[in-house]
Amino acid sequence: MKDCAICVRHMIDREKLVKKLQAWLLAIAICIGCIVYAAFHYLCFLSPLKPYVNLGLEYVVPWLIFIMLFVSFCKVDVKEMRPRKWHAALLVIQLVLSVVFILIIRTTSSEAVVYTLEGVLVCVIIPTAAAAAVITGKLGGNESSLTSYMIMSNMASAVLIPFLFPFITNNDAGFIEDFLQILPRVFPMIVMPFVTALAVKYYVPKFHHFIVTKCKNLAFYIWATTTITITGEVLRSIVNSKEEGSFLLFLALVSLIVCLIQFCIGKLVGHIAGQRISAGQAFGQKNMVFGVWVALSYLAPTAAISPGCYVLWQNLVNSYQLWYRDKWNERLQKQGKSPYQE
Repeated sequence: MKDCAICVRHMIDREKLVKKLQAWLLAIAICIGCIVYAAFHYLCFLSPLKPYVNLGLEYVVPWLIFIMLFVSFCKVDVKEMRPRKWHAALLVIQLVLSVVFILIIRTTSSEAVVYTLEGVLVCVIIPTAAAAAVITGKLGGNESSLTSYMIMSNMASAVLIPFLFPFITNNDAGFIEDFLQILPRVFPMIVMPFVTALAVKYYVPKFHHFIVTKCKNLAFYIWATTTITITGEVLRSIVNSKEEGSFLLFLALVSLIVCLIQFCIGKLVGHIAGQRISAGQAFGQKNMVFGVWVALSYLAPTAAISPGCYVLWQNLVNSYQLWYRDKWNERLQKQGKSPYQE
């Protein structure tokens, strides 16, 4: 009996350690990204490796995004997917804000304003992160409801980005040419993971069961890994930028404000519907790995700074929420109450 009690105690301690590690993992990933970039930037003997690293990231990041979405979509039960009012509300807000920013960008001649609004547009139009479902579950939110919205958000972005971006791209080609250029690169990256997940579920059930039962946190850890790479990309954009330091600091501040506003909008809409945590994560936690890639691919490098900094801000928000959740649960446990669960 003593041995069993010791084993149980060790398991509990291990779970607490894992939770604490996950709460700090995103912040650690950002620090690692800064260290790796600094190493390649200042250590001359690493210079010959830069072309290979850049080439690897060009191909690796899209695949990491694909795997994150695929793992998350595997956990979705299509029969349980049902639209909710807060889903529709957030999608409408995303659409309206995206169109408003497009119109403002087209009517302004100031380069600084254009870069600022393009960065904000990316932060708004980019879909919910694949790891948001994992974070939502850890915070006590409704993971199924969040995943349903994530699919809707990804599908909406797969349509909005190719349709709206041609209005503000710097290419000389017409709308149709830009649309046909963007669509094949964006649509498959978002839609194919969902199609693949459904195919695996119905045609390779054993592999699907393995992913659902043994790879629950895989999307979370892949997201942390991609955070390392995207942190390096953002630092490179900042260092190589021709903009003044004050303007770069302004872009970082703008992305912080946008991040907090989106979390607040989501929580406000979700509070009305009784799913404050789920909606907050749905609208605030964005797939900025994909966002930075989109900005670098179709907009100016300076426009990638705001979504890149957004990675930092949303990870800090999530780290704080995970820490606060653990403290809150400890207080509830002392009071003999169950943890909050939507």
